[in-house]
Amino acid sequence: MRTWVAIIGSASAIGSAIGLGMVYIAVQHNPQGEVIDQVTGVPDYPYLAVLFLSWFLPVGAAAGLVLTLVAWAVSGLRGREGATK
Repeated sequence: MRTWVAIIGSASAIGSAIGLGMVYIAVQHNPQGEVIDQVTGVPDYPYLAVLFLSWFLPVGAAAGLVLTLVAWAVSGLRGREGATK
């Protein structure tokens, strides 16, 4: 059970780091006032939320898949090792 919690937590952390990194890059570069209105200085929060989620979901899912496969392989190796002794 602890393995799944660790996988989900790690995948969420990786996805969040990448998503927040992309939001940071978008805010810093702010192409043509798309992210932050150049007149009022108000951020476009729905745009930033979509940007974050568009990176968080696929990266988090990919990280979760990779971590699950690694955990599965390690547990399979442990199972074979224990069966031979």
